[in-house]
Amino acid sequence: METPGPLTRWSAKFGFARRPAPLVTAWFFLFSILVLLSDPATGLSADKPFNNPSNWGGTGLFEIPNARILDDGELRLGFATADPYDWYVLGIGVLPFLECDIRYTEINEMPSGLPEFGDFKDKAFDVKLQLVPESRYLPAVALGLQDVEGTELFSSKYIALSRQIYPFDFTVGAGTGRLNGIHAPFTDRFGLFAGIEWAVNDRLTMAAEYSPIDYAEDPRPVRALPEGTDSSINVGMKLKLTSALSVGMSWQRGDTLGFMGHLRFPLGKPLLPKRPDPKEWRFLVKQPHWRLTSQQMVDGALNDLIKTRKFTNIEVSVEGRSLIAEVENNRYLSNTKAAGRAFRILLHYANSDMRKLVVKLSRRGIPVISVSVTPQHLRDYLTARLSMDLFRELIEVVPAEPSSDLPPDTVASQSTSLLTEYGIDPQVTTIFDQTTAELQSRFSLIPHATLQPWVGNALVGRLDIPLYSNVDASTDLPPEPVRSDTWKYADSGAAFARLMDDQVLKLSDRIYSRLSSGYLERMYAGVGGELLTFIGDGSFAVGLEADWVRKREPDELFGLQDVDSHTILGNIYYYFSPLNLTLQTQVGRFLAGDEGFRFQMTRRYDTGAQMGFWLSLTDTEDLTGFNKGYEDKGMFIQIPLSMFFNSETRRQFAYSVSPWTRDVGATVDHWQS
Repeated sequence: METPGPLTRWSAKFGFARRPAPLVTAWFFLFSILVLLSDPATGLSADKPFNNPSNWGGTGLFEIPNARILDDGELRLGFATADPYDWYVLGIGVLPFLECDIRYTEINEMPSGLPEFGDFKDKAFDVKLQLVPESRYLPAVALGLQDVEGTELFSSKYIALSRQIYPFDFTVGAGTGRLNGIHAPFTDRFGLFAGIEWAVNDRLTMAAEYSPIDYAEDPRPVRALPEGTDSSINVGMKLKLTSALSVGMSWQRGDTLGFMGHLRFPLGKPLLPKRPDPKEWRFLVKQPHWRLTSQQMVDGALNDLIKTRKFTNIEVSVEGRSLIAEVENNRYLSNTKAAGRAFRILLHYANSDMRKLVVKLSRRGIPVISVSVTPQHLRDYLTARLSMDLFRELIEVVPAEPSSDLPPDTVASQSTSLLTEYGIDPQVTTIFDQTTAELQSRFSLIPHATLQPWVGNALVGRLDIPLYSNVDASTDLPPEPVRSDTWKYADSGAAFARLMDDQVLKLSDRIYSRLSSGYLERMYAGVGGELLTFIGDGSFAVGLEADWVRKREPDELFGLQDVDSHTILGNIYYYFSPLNLTLQTQVGRFLAGDEGFRFQMTRRYDTGAQMGFWLSLTDTEDLTGFNKGYEDKGMFIQIPLSMFFNSETRRQFAYSVSPWTRDVGATVDHWQS
């Protein structure tokens, strides 16, 4: 009989072998259930401090998940390794109860089957839904789907329960797929896992887990450990070096040292405090202007609004006993903050006869929203004599009426701008060539300017000047590719990213229309139009849009191909204000001729940061090759630069990622919807 090695003897001594006996599994599971059902008199009933990353990026211990999730609006980026696996991960707390994770896995010394591809590489997408947050009487409960997008070689489904008895956190769960390696007694349909974490202090957490993964049963392309593992127990520590940076070290599978490092920051909070606007509290001193004439009020408010350098297309007027400012916000990311700044200026210049202050927010000279309040209510709110909740009830917010001639007795003055926006933006494009396993990139500068020759009109120019590119992808393309040849445009020289005219009309207080023509985006030129109407309180909107476009030549400034297409799409929007969530559904014909639906969810945070996901479900029966049966999907994120500065700006960093570049569910990339 073979003499057991030291690792085997250690495992046997503590009752855990490569495939633990059903009795051991049952006792471990029973103990965890008793802990979960206990009354945590000293529990925190929160996910912190145990919502730390696992190997594969999702919130968990090392190989197993727990029922904790990332904080709402938190972004986590990192790397982990436990030979032969390397994981590059991105996690996002999308909603208070939803976490999504993207990971890229590389298996060292595991051939991919293609010499030029090197070691095996895999990308995956995970989702975790926290069904029940922890309370005094119930543990946290979460459902998860791993590797729901990609090759699905590491796919699994699980339910996890976690209970704090601080400073400990106990987790138990059951899974299928890859988490089905160690079976529950009397069944072979799912496996069990469990773990415990100990918060030694605010920075250090120790963890031990019981993993059900049977590496010997992995699918053959990723069976990196065909002999299995020496132990199902993993132990380690995780250390928060700063509020944003954490590292970890672990002993896994009985013979492997693991490391991890992660950065995390909240999208909903600015990283630097904002510098107050000048003269923000000037109205608190004894008011020297209460006897100003109407013309003096108008001129004074107009000059101050201009001096802020935050507004364009300004018009200030006195109508009866109302002091009104119509402004276009070109600096504040938040329209609420823009309205607040304008109200402070109006309050400073309003004389004692004024009974109402009105701010109309406009775009391209078209008033969109009208906000009004009495001077006394605004003064009481700003001096903390009126609560925010009560102040909100006293504010009147309505759709702004289309512009009309001012009454004869109105005193008004205005300032307009022809050049409303200009600058130079950097742009980075990345393409992962699946054939060569090479991450290719392109860096360019985008000089841009926008002119507004008349109300509602915009002349837009954006020139794409490449400074560096190693893009040289190659793939078999369909006869008339729509988006699958995107890499050709990333490998081109200078060209206009946009050179177009865009006209918006306000047909009534709730109905808008748009007509666009010219070089609409880097890949298409043509004409397009849109009609949109708001319903009820503005939470719903419906509309129709259509585009006729011709494909542009990749290597020419103005050249067009003899390939055209069109879209006809109905739009339905719903805005859920408690979560600042916008849901959009498009239905109709897309650029490749496929018909069906496209869904998009966008979450906006208090800082102005946004992130979202899209998914298309269309009929691809008439498409060929890799487009047939494909469902276009991806995610995007927009991070305002004002999060990193103490001053206001509307500039944003935007990035989107999709697992594949396909022709399915494609639309024209509009400058503004």
